[in-house]
Amino acid sequence: MAKKKAAKNQSSSWHSIKQSSAGRGQTKVARKRRWAISARMAGAVLAVLLVLGGIGGGLYFLNSKPEKLAVVGASGPLRNIYFQTDGVLTRDWLVERLDLPNDVSLADVNIQGIRAQLAAEGQVASVAVEKRFPDAIVVNVQERRPILKLVIVDASGRRGLRLVDASGVVYQGAHYATDQLEPLPFLDVSTVKRQGDGYAPISGMSTVHGLMTLAQGSYPEIYDQWRIISVRDFTGDQQELGATIHVVTKDKEELVFAPDNFDAQLARLRKIYAHLEEKSVGPVRRIDLSFQEPIIKLAQAQSRSRYR
Repeated sequence: MAKKKAAKNQSSSWHSIKQSSAGRGQTKVARKRRWAISARMAGAVLAVLLVLGGIGGGLYFLNSKPEKLAVVGASGPLRNIYFQTDGVLTRDWLVERLDLPNDVSLADVNIQGIRAQLAAEGQVASVAVEKRFPDAIVVNVQERRPILKLVIVDASGRRGLRLVDASGVVYQGAHYATDQLEPLPFLDVSTVKRQGDGYAPISGMSTVHGLMTLAQGSYPEIYDQWRIISVRDFTGDQQELGATIHVVTKDKEELVFAPDNFDAQLARLRKIYAHLEEKSVGPVRRIDLSFQEPIIKLAQAQSRSRYR
């Protein structure tokens, strides 16, 4: 009897529990607990991945579909139009051209159409239009800078004033003050070609602008006398044989420039003026600076002389 009892106690001791390969005991309860912990950890990791994926997908949608999202988020009628410009155009000028219905909703505003309409205005060099929710649009305009005035004669013989910028674009200016346009010289050109509802750009204006900018900045006493700049003998090709730019001063003097090396020509002209004033020479009709040795033509004697 004693032997049987001892055997029973031995069979129920901890030595009878099965051991894992790592030496840890695995009962059914322990295995279930470990599976439950692993399942919870896997679920937590999956949940984090789903949240991160949702955030990334939302950011991608916001960046790739701004227009579509803006329409969905529209919340009311258009109430404000904000206008920004680097020139002289006004908000009234803008509103007059937009001509939007009073009750139009922001979602229905066609900003691409507005952009195209304003870009067609000659005075506008570039334009950006955007919606600003919940009730506004913002229009940002960069304007052309006029460097010359141009008198246009239409088919009926009527004259009209146009402006020309440094890239040769011809346009009808608006909202310029008189003192802004008064100092600008007139442009004399052989022909101005029609293009659509306006005029084709005039060639050679970047070169002319270079001459004007240098003269105005470094030789102001000379530039202040300029009234007309003629490109009848200049098509825009600086290497063309006989290409010259002509300037008429307020005293009716004609100055002739080769279309390059303007600084040297203007420096020679300043010396010529100083020499003529010192010698008390009468009025000058023409000074041709396009040659290595400038040619001076006096108004009275109608004779030519080379200046050295």
